[in-house]
Amino acid sequence: MITNSVYDVVYNLLHDATDDVTTLCEQINKEQANIDSGKYSNEVNAKSIAKIADIRRAIRAKADETLSNVKKAVAAHCDELYALDDLRGDALTDDARLLSAGLKLTERDLIAILKRNEDNPTMKQIVLRWANENGVDLRRYAQERGLPLDTVVYVGHGQEIRDVETLIDTSMRYVDHWIDKPNNYDMLKRFFVTG
Repeated sequence: MITNSVYDVVYNLLHDATDDVTTLCEQINKEQANIDSGKYSNEVNAKSIAKIADIRRAIRAKADETLSNVKKAVAAHCDELYALDDLRGDALTDDARLLSAGLKLTERDLIAILKRNEDNPTMKQIVLRWANENGVDLRRYAQERGLPLDTVVYVGHGQEIRDVETLIDTSMRYVDHWIDKPNNYDMLKRFFVTG
């Protein structure tokens, strides 16, 4: 599941770029209307054509800048998620001593440790590794007692990282195909499933 913060950041980057590109497209339309009107000399039309070319380059530059910013936002968020999966010595609690004391810990003991450390990814990984190495099946214990499976299985943030990384492809598709179209805001909402 993509956290709202990175989703919102990417959406807002694309929305702001769409605002800028829409303004630039309006300038193109104005210049093109001048050309199409037939009121102006070839010299004036040539200047309008050159201006349109400059505006199109500005649109491409804005698109490139926006995609670069999307990639940076996604990379920063992924780095945060990777860090959550890293084992950290400073996150060890007193419960870690129980795991290394050589005691025969029961499923109930390990569940209690997990509950006390539910917001501590390091301790959760250590407990689950200990259970696996010592043949303690916490999944069965959790199922028998109606506990959520994520209580006893550490899956890390791999899926969330993959989900977040799809924002780059989504952004590229939107920018490459829709940002300069008249229905760009509607398409942005469709890409990001907003109200």
